[in-house]
Amino acid sequence: MIIEFSVQNFRSIYDKVTLSMMAAKLTGKEATLDNIFYHENYPNIPLLKSAVIYGANASGKSNVLKALHFFKNSVVNSTDNKFGEELDYQPFRLLKDAPKEPSCFEMDFIAQDGIRYIYGFKATVKEVLEEYLSIFTSRKETKLFIRKKGEKIQFSSSFKGEKKVLEEQLLKNNLLLSKAANSNYQQLQIIYTYFSHHINLTDEIKGTTYYSHEYYEAKFYTAKKINENDSFTKRVIDILRSADTGIENFKVKKYEDNGALFSIGDYYDIEVMHTYFDNESSLSVTWPLAEESEGTQKLFELTGVILDILDNGETLIFDEINNSLHPHLSKFIIDLFHNKKTNPKNAQLIFTTHDATLLTKENFRRDQVWFTSKNEKGMTQLYSLGDFDKKEVRWDIPFDRWYLTGRFGAVPNIQDYKLHSK
Repeated sequence: MIIEFSVQNFRSIYDKVTLSMMAAKLTGKEATLDNIFYHENYPNIPLLKSAVIYGANASGKSNVLKALHFFKNSVVNSTDNKFGEELDYQPFRLLKDAPKEPSCFEMDFIAQDGIRYIYGFKATVKEVLEEYLSIFTSRKETKLFIRKKGEKIQFSSSFKGEKKVLEEQLLKNNLLLSKAANSNYQQLQIIYTYFSHHINLTDEIKGTTYYSHEYYEAKFYTAKKINENDSFTKRVIDILRSADTGIENFKVKKYEDNGALFSIGDYYDIEVMHTYFDNESSLSVTWPLAEESEGTQKLFELTGVILDILDNGETLIFDEINNSLHPHLSKFIIDLFHNKKTNPKNAQLIFTTHDATLLTKENFRRDQVWFTSKNEKGMTQLYSLGDFDKKEVRWDIPFDRWYLTGRFGAVPNIQDYKLHSK
């Protein structure tokens, strides 16, 4: 469960920005929404089940999610870096010295072992300059390790495993967390697994949605789960029926790997079943999923992913949730995360959108709503609706209308355009 994520000097982000999933102290009816929860081990930390980021095109809202993606991938893939190999470095480029400065990432989170950690690192294209990991036990923060360029790594007495061997094998372009986890240091494998399996993202590549859990094509992931589990199939059908797609069932056929990009071992032919009426009789008729509307196909793709996230209490990072989806379907997905019955393990959803119809007090508390805008130097700024003066921006104002009229910023500044003749 994410508590906070911070990033500095990454793509359009130069100054440090922080996306907080910690609920603020709010008054009014929004404080009664089921959008917050408490982990049993940390009853004093109220956490949000979702966060939405609004902003104009090119304002940097997607870059906040890309930073989360980069952070996850850096941890998961760091040990793949060979000696002398450059790191994937994407600094801010609209300031003279920024490309020479390190990028910084930090996450405060509760892992699957129920323990709170803070992990972060600072790196350039050539090397990791700093890396650290803190653990919270008995409400006290303990630094498990602190790594700084040119200095001996500081390990606490709580660190389990051979320290000298780990330090000697560590390359300057490897993360210690990744190296230790892949070298069977069980204490850090829990944290590594949190990043590799409990923070999940969807990617859109040429119109195809991919799911970062084993980087499966999302529709095949859903089909795979349907093919393996009858109970899962019934739940997918329930969701698609609730969404008024008309789909009553599926036929899924598994094939061998066709060698397609990102295919994992096998792929699936997917057909949907509808009810066909002939006078008084009703029969079933099938056709390929590809003949359904884009919105229905998208919902099918996402249903397997979403159920997987909800079942395991994980975090889903979703850029542009409104793509191909009717606003009611987007709201339906959000409600799955907010509802205690459908989200008993307190999974989290972090997403971007342009859809202002979702921006209502019935859907979100003020602290769940975030905005991005760029300053005069092209730097992305991230701020919450909860940051505004509570007397001026009350819980009961029309969030959507105020946003569209520019009262929160984060909307494009459209200039008059005169078409010149040839």
